[in-house]
Amino acid sequence: MALTRFEEEIIHNALSNAFPPSLEASHPLIAQEILRLTQLLKPQYIDDFPELSIVTDRAENILGPLQSVEAGDLHKLYNSLKKQRQLEELYFVAFLSCTMDSPSQDSDQFDQYKALTFFVSVKLYILGAHESAIKAVCNEVRQWALGQRDSLSNQLPEVIRNQFANLIDDLFELRLESSNKCNTLTSKDLKGC
Repeated sequence: MALTRFEEEIIHNALSNAFPPSLEASHPLIAQEILRLTQLLKPQYIDDFPELSIVTDRAENILGPLQSVEAGDLHKLYNSLKKQRQLEELYFVAFLSCTMDSPSQDSDQFDQYKALTFFVSVKLYILGAHESAIKAVCNEVRQWALGQRDSLSNQLPEVIRNQFANLIDDLFELRLESSNKCNTLTSKDLKGC
């Protein structure tokens, strides 16, 4: 499915959230992480994201032919955002700069969810009026990377072998189950809802 020029421009505008002018020096690092996520995306998900080629082209243009950055630089970027208290304001960059460091977590599953979160977020930015949902999911994935949501990985559907439509259905069912659970608990039990 070919995208129109208008759709391509909308994608470029959506990607501006990943490349804020205030972090211009970090754009190559962010671009490299985006390229890593595009390469990690499992084949069964690629057809669901026609934006992939435009996102890849934009990241490659920002990175340039000779630039390479170290993976540890993502930690530096994240720590800089944290130190400057910009995690909320630049939540999309904070999400992109988080890495799974917990040895008890499945880093392949985390990376696949991070890649899917990135591309779904781009789709939602394109659709417009979904920033609160994007911010919420980006913050949850970031908290998971920081070890604050270790139980999350046990609750999420299998992402490595699942098809996109099945994954969405499974996530929707989990959301309904969680919602029903919260509706049947007493106010004393609602802390986790």
